[in-house]
Amino acid sequence: MSESHALEELLEANGIPPEQFPAVASTVTHLEMFLHHYPRMEALNHFPALKTLALIHQELKVIEGLEGCPLIEKLWLQENEISHIQGLDSLHRLKELYLYGNHITEIRGLNKLTQLEVLWLSDNYISRISGLEQLPLLRELHLARNDIAFLGDGLAPCTALTNLNLADNKIGSFKELRALAALPRLVDLCLSDPMWGDCPLAQLCNYQTFVLFVMPHLTSLDTLLLADEAKALAEATFLKKQMYYNMRVKTLRRNARQIVKLAAEGRQARQALRQPLKNTLVLAAKDLEREIYDLKQSIAAASSAADAADTSPHPTSPAPSQQQQQQHPHVAALEAKLGAIVAHLGRYSAAEAELEAAFDAASERTYRLLSGQVSRMMLELDTAGNIRLEDARPSDLWYPSCIDLVTTRFNSADYPTSLGVSGMQVTGVTRIHNRWLRSRFDSALSALLIDTTDPTHKRNMEYLFLGEHPALPGLLDVAVEEGVPEGDQLAAQVHRYEDMFTRAIRSYPGLYTILICTAACQYYVICFINSRTAAFGNTASASAVRSGGCGGSEGNRARGRVMVVRTYLGRTAHDLSVHVSAGLPSKLYGKDGKLSPSSLLEGGSRVLPSSWPDTDAVYRARPGDMRPKLWYVFNNVLVLPEYIVDFTYDVLPTSPLAAPSPSCSTSTSASAAGSSPLMALDLQMCAGVGSAGGGGGGGVMSGFLAQSAATHQAIMDSLDADIRPLARPMLGWLALQADPSLLRCGLAAEEEEAQQLVAAPPAMQPANKIYRLTDEAISKAVGGIPLSSVVRLDLSRLEGLEGLAQLKTLDLGHNSIRKVEAALKGLYNLTHLDLSSNQELYNMKKYSPQLVVLDLRDNPICNDKAYRSTTLRKLKRLERFDGRPVSAEEKERFGEHAGAVTLAMVLQHGSVASRGNGSLADAARPSNPGSITDISLERMHIRRLQQLAALTSLKRASLADNEISSLEGIEGCRALEELSLEANRVSSLVGLGGLTRIRKLQLGQNRLASLDALTGLTGLIQLSVEDNELATLAGAEKLTNLLELYAEQAAAKNKYAGRLTADFLEERLGHRLFDRIRDLDCSGLRIRDVGVVFLMEDLEGLQELNLDNNLLSDVSALALLRHLVVLRLNNNRLGEECSFLSGRMLERNQDLVRALAARQQAAGQPLGGYLQLDPFPSLQVLQLGGNQVSSISSLQLSSLTGLRSLFLQGNDITRIEGLDGLVNLQ
Repeated sequence: MSESHALEELLEANGIPPEQFPAVASTVTHLEMFLHHYPRMEALNHFPALKTLALIHQELKVIEGLEGCPLIEKLWLQENEISHIQGLDSLHRLKELYLYGNHITEIRGLNKLTQLEVLWLSDNYISRISGLEQLPLLRELHLARNDIAFLGDGLAPCTALTNLNLADNKIGSFKELRALAALPRLVDLCLSDPMWGDCPLAQLCNYQTFVLFVMPHLTSLDTLLLADEAKALAEATFLKKQMYYNMRVKTLRRNARQIVKLAAEGRQARQALRQPLKNTLVLAAKDLEREIYDLKQSIAAASSAADAADTSPHPTSPAPSQQQQQQHPHVAALEAKLGAIVAHLGRYSAAEAELEAAFDAASERTYRLLSGQVSRMMLELDTAGNIRLEDARPSDLWYPSCIDLVTTRFNSADYPTSLGVSGMQVTGVTRIHNRWLRSRFDSALSALLIDTTDPTHKRNMEYLFLGEHPALPGLLDVAVEEGVPEGDQLAAQVHRYEDMFTRAIRSYPGLYTILICTAACQYYVICFINSRTAAFGNTASASAVRSGGCGGSEGNRARGRVMVVRTYLGRTAHDLSVHVSAGLPSKLYGKDGKLSPSSLLEGGSRVLPSSWPDTDAVYRARPGDMRPKLWYVFNNVLVLPEYIVDFTYDVLPTSPLAAPSPSCSTSTSASAAGSSPLMALDLQMCAGVGSAGGGGGGGVMSGFLAQSAATHQAIMDSLDADIRPLARPMLGWLALQADPSLLRCGLAAEEEEAQQLVAAPPAMQPANKIYRLTDEAISKAVGGIPLSSVVRLDLSRLEGLEGLAQLKTLDLGHNSIRKVEAALKGLYNLTHLDLSSNQELYNMKKYSPQLVVLDLRDNPICNDKAYRSTTLRKLKRLERFDGRPVSAEEKERFGEHAGAVTLAMVLQHGSVASRGNGSLADAARPSNPGSITDISLERMHIRRLQQLAALTSLKRASLADNEISSLEGIEGCRALEELSLEANRVSSLVGLGGLTRIRKLQLGQNRLASLDALTGLTGLIQLSVEDNELATLAGAEKLTNLLELYAEQAAAKNKYAGRLTADFLEERLGHRLFDRIRDLDCSGLRIRDVGVVFLMEDLEGLQELNLDNNLLSDVSALALLRHLVVLRLNNNRLGEECSFLSGRMLERNQDLVRALAARQQAAGQPLGGYLQLDPFPSLQVLQLGGNQVSSISSLQLSSLTGLRSLFLQGNDITRIEGLDGLVNLQ
């Protein structure tokens, strides 16, 4: 079309006569064209005054020709064929832009439109929100009917946004709402629109409740106006869920700390029994050193006397005495004995170092597992229960079938013989419940016109295995939350991690890992070497631990995990161009030991969808064996995560995957003195041997292992299911704490060996002890030399050292020294100091900064958790501390910036969690401290908080288990909402007063004596102050919004708070004629416990009881209401602990037992007889909506045979079961 023709079309469509156009061209402000033939934007430069332009349904492909219309304020280009946003840079006054109904795939080209207020991009092909950074005035954004699944941070710059329409996109996770909650002015949100359709999110349970809770400022949702009552109900409902999960998390954290504490007590008890034995050896070594020194001094003096006689004017040649002749062999024998004892002590040191490392690793694993379980709970909370991970129990019907699925597909022949893999054992199975992914999977099947009610569709359904590619850490965690990513996303990650991966893989040259391949960005591949083979290996990433399963800890390469996915293969094809050979594992690694993603496919041939038209999945197989298949699936939506299976390999002792031998640490030192049972049992214990057959070594060893295995099982049986994984890494030490008979196992052999070493010839001469240190005593002890020349001294009491200016070595071990500060004054050359085994040395306020070697072992001071860090921080020259070298890593950690929060620490441990704080996958790592929203700095020896002032966006911070005493530096974190400072040394809360947004504050296990500084934190809803020095809770009463208070000092107050009493009921009713009441309303009173009110006979005639909107978690105290017909318990905290079974009620409630016994006695039944409880015999209507019920079976309703109506709406129920016996239910 020529420009003149285009101008004619424009004039005709807008009713402008051509002959009048020259006169009015500069005054035309509005043009529109609908369904005309105008394929290109031409001739618009003739309208320089244009303010409004509408070109609708014109088949336009390119935005152009607007350079001559700089005054345009409104532009309609909808329902065209535009694929790119461009040509708008000259429209600096544009306020409204309508581009819906086009072919746009990416938001860009808007940077110059700084005045834009309204943007319509609905009905396009946009998959990612971006390009809005330069639109500060944008208030309306319409992105309905696109391909957006994840919001990311694309909307963060749009702080003026008030209206947002995202209907009919692919958004399916509640976590995406966190990005919308950060928009301060958003009041109108659409995720479901009658004009466009629904997002999958809008179809999930608890959708409206969750949206209103995280965005209470909304006035309209999904085109409907919102009432204040609906917002209030949503807040109340979700706050109850939050409180429930907070309690679970708090209990879990406390249990984890208690497990580590008890394990440490077991370890210390074992060490305490061994310490006298070691002291005997140390003292013997010191006596030997002293005797050898004295003998050598004697020999040297005699030799000097003989030399002097030879040079005298009248030399004589006296024959050496017989004593002198015998001294030389005696010294050699003493040195040999000393060498044997020192070697034995060296083996002790090596074994203790290994045990300490094992204990630290086990405790770290417990805390990692804790972090995983907490993340799972927070994920469930952040998704309103729409993502849930269910750990298998042996009673679950799906558990054995899942194990069988994995184990029957294992074939040891598929592994290189060098790995020594002989079998595999499943250690845990986790079932994945993700309602969004399941809905997406079902919708994809429906789009393919698959009739899921037709059993034949299962022929194309297959359970396959998905594992973590070494270059894609955390892939399985991402798949749990978001599904299997698309191929282009995975390929980009592979290339980004490839260099890092190839460097890391050199540390594990024998590791056999091929779980998932991505050979091109056009497709996604699920890779299985063998349909009879489970996953191979595991890189033991941190994400494996966070999953909360039983994946191995770092360094244990015999553990792994694999995801079982249900996959619709559809139309399949066999790729005959490449065969999967049995020797594939040996081909994965090049001669340089590197493994790159491109090497994971044989022959380098790539499977592309374009090469396989009309095909949904392609497989490769071995020649002559069609059972093992390597599958390539093109549509990631048809891959549904169902289970995560944790497993271990059975490996030969010679395998590189086998755990190191428990005795390896002492083998070198033992070789010189023969084999020794030294600490062998302890090393077996820390290796986690749990059965008598786990290691050989004779009757003592096998007996110990059998006894410890039984203790391990008893400990595990005594713990709740969610605590057992946390205890498993610490079982060896927990057994020592739980079973005192284990403490002395094996010590008799060690004592015998030590006694033999001490008693071995030659015998030592008894040494005279010095009880008071004087100049004369010191001079005599050192052979009469001047005190100023003494460089080495062994003492038994500490005083009178002022004159030893040249002293370099001071041994004060095995005494009762309490203080050393004054005695060390003036010893400027002292470099070696031994203060071990002084039973009353509790602290050292001053140190000698020039010390190089220091030994403080076996002192009360060692029990302080900051003991090692404080000492190394003050003595920067130390090279050896408590018998162990000071590593370069320790020197750096406890060096100049020891105890401080550094910028590097903040960037390493901080994250940007824009989608909520519950996540299994790694959150984004920040480059700017100001963008950090979450930080975890637990157990890092922190003392000062100065770097936190830069974290202006910080919302959640965990600083538990450090050495913090002052909160100076935290006052700059104004956005902080959750703060954990448990297990520190905080004595003052100065600095918290300005954190007005804080809602959750954990201050347990500190040194607080007052809560007055908290009075300004009016938004606080959860406060924990147990295990402090509080005499009262004065100050907490001013926290008017406080819902949860944990304080052991206020046990009586807490026990009474929220408890229903007869006096309260009398005050509410205005009388005490309880026997006349038939209908009672106690709703909304924040009742936690009904006490014994409803166990009184006066209320037995009650027929209808309303306890809605309270905080009840148990119903046993209502069991004697024989005439009760209607019971309303909506919106409480009833969950797994709630049961309607008589036996469970009697077991849980002693007040019920006493009341029932009293009634039976009054009825003439003898005391001690069987208690017969028939709970709620008249109950017909039971309302339990809005609680925390996840299983109907757990309620045990079978005894309520008269029940006609049961309400369970608004719970977390996934299956209908447990209704057996309710024959009258209507």
